[in-house]
Amino acid sequence: MNFTSIILSIIVAQIPDILLRLYPFSNMISFQRRLLLYFHYFILFILQGIFIYTVYTNSNITITPLFYKKTIAYFQLFFLIISIVLTQIKPLKQLYIFSMQSYYSLLIHSIASISHVFFFKDASIDWQILLQTAIYCLFFLIFIVPLANLFKEAAKTDYLLSKNPFFIILWIVPFLIMYSNVLIYDSSWFSIPVFISRLMLFTAFFLSWKFVLNFIQNEEKISSLEQSNKILDLERNGLKIQIERYYASEKELQIMRHDARHRLHILHLLVEEDKKKEATDLICSALDSYDYTTPIIYCKNNIINSALNVYISKATIHNIHVDIKINLPKQLPIDETDLAVFMSNAIENAIHACLELPYDDRKIKISATFHASKLFLKFENRYFGEIIFDQKGIPISKKCTNKNGFGTKSILSVANKYHGKIYFSCDENWLVLSCLFPITN
Repeated sequence: MNFTSIILSIIVAQIPDILLRLYPFSNMISFQRRLLLYFHYFILFILQGIFIYTVYTNSNITITPLFYKKTIAYFQLFFLIISIVLTQIKPLKQLYIFSMQSYYSLLIHSIASISHVFFFKDASIDWQILLQTAIYCLFFLIFIVPLANLFKEAAKTDYLLSKNPFFIILWIVPFLIMYSNVLIYDSSWFSIPVFISRLMLFTAFFLSWKFVLNFIQNEEKISSLEQSNKILDLERNGLKIQIERYYASEKELQIMRHDARHRLHILHLLVEEDKKKEATDLICSALDSYDYTTPIIYCKNNIINSALNVYISKATIHNIHVDIKINLPKQLPIDETDLAVFMSNAIENAIHACLELPYDDRKIKISATFHASKLFLKFENRYFGEIIFDQKGIPISKKCTNKNGFGTKSILSVANKYHGKIYFSCDENWLVLSCLFPITN
């Protein structure tokens, strides 16, 4: 019996499974972390080979198709654990992808095992295992394109979990069904009842997955409408504030026009009496009144200006001083609603942080510029206490331990959508959020 051939066959049979499980997360894993992951996989492959050789050369256990199937099934769990630990991607999501891949691989192995009944029935066990792996890999390559598309859609499962925690059950059930099947593996390569059972299970699982996808698409449409309504509310509230300020300005102007003659008369008397300081104070007071009646325009873009009006008004109500420098064109290079959501959440987070401070320390700085095909945003706010960052440098919400707040998640979502580079930093009780959007055609 050729143990080298058996060990290599088992290892090679697991490689397509590993690559398929990683595919939906390809954009979420850095190059360095991917290299670290592959290194640990390599070590586990070596340990797997040593284990197989040691156990089955020093015991009376016979190598059978059952040994081949269970070794692959159980060692895949170790690869899953390594992936969860090193990638730091949600364990339940990886568990669900793992279950999908296992179902698919099980079906392909069942199809490949048909060949043993007709062609390789009398071959030695090492040749049977080698041929099983070769045929499995061949079928895997044939169906790789539709399979990759199906697994890529699995990345959407995050949406369900964020909307309803009870969908955790959905991620666990396929895993339990899969390994309940593993526990009743038999020692034969192929049997018609087992093949039909696996085909039915895969069909049921596939149909349920398509149902989940359709459900997600409908929920995403609803979420998109909710976001659009939120933007409309922002714009409406912003316009309401602008109209209120306009009417307040009109009333002030009416009073000022009524008082202008009296002011000029007083000013004339002060000049005649050579009271320059009093005359200057009167002029400054009049200028301040005119400035107060001027409508506030932060930005040429109506939606962004409305969002800024709403949240800066909230800051003003809480006695927060806001220093704002906005230099954005009327037509923005990215979706104005996305940018409004980004800026609204950033300012709202800053307001919440300032509320924990005394009135004199409540300060926020906002700047936004667009230059040389780059959009740069910066938000600074004073804060009290200690800010804890996760391993990616993102602040962790005080309300949700070990998690980012919903406002921060929304900010990150917009940044990721436009491939923006986002940075958080702390300096002398100032929390700074900076984001650079590289704008392309």
